[in-house]
Amino acid sequence: MTRVFHLDANRAAVDVYNMGWKAYVEQRETDERRRHRERKNAERELQRAKEAAEAAKVPVMIHSGTSTFPAAKSRFGDPIHVDDIAVDHPELTILLAHGGRPLWCETAFFLARRHRNLYIDISSIPPNRLLRYFPRLEEIQDKVLFGSDWPGPGVPSIQENLDGIEELMLSKELREKVFVTNARKVFP
Repeated sequence: MTRVFHLDANRAAVDVYNMGWKAYVEQRETDERRRHRERKNAERELQRAKEAAEAAKVPVMIHSGTSTFPAAKSRFGDPIHVDDIAVDHPELTILLAHGGRPLWCETAFFLARRHRNLYIDISSIPPNRLLRYFPRLEEIQDKVLFGSDWPGPGVPSIQENLDGIEELMLSKELREKVFVTNARKVFP
């Protein structure tokens, strides 16, 4: 008997097998088939959820951007993967939370311009960084919604966020859309 260790990157776990090499290879193949079935089942369930939301005209919020929470995996915050959903479900209203901040704001901007059904919320973006992350904010003013992410750890109050955005000297039209009009479109 040989002890074989295998790092499964998909599950971020180490499998330990107490068996000979041939039996190990057979077991790995069995495990891979099981994981493939589980992935397919999860994808089918997610597909049904997206279709139900689309049919019911219920907006779906998808988080994007990095996180400082210890177990968070930042690679899952890249909003480019939402492109497939927006293409496959053109009647599904998608709200991209956090606008991909800070690493993928350009991607979020691109997606908002590309898809009529995709919006960005600016929650968790410090007001003093908003125009640094989205220097062409005026171009997507019909696609941006205010959000605060309050009461999160280290997140200023809603009023502080509102005041911070007011200080940016944005046009009255843009502020009206971000604070009121766009939310009424997404959440009628």
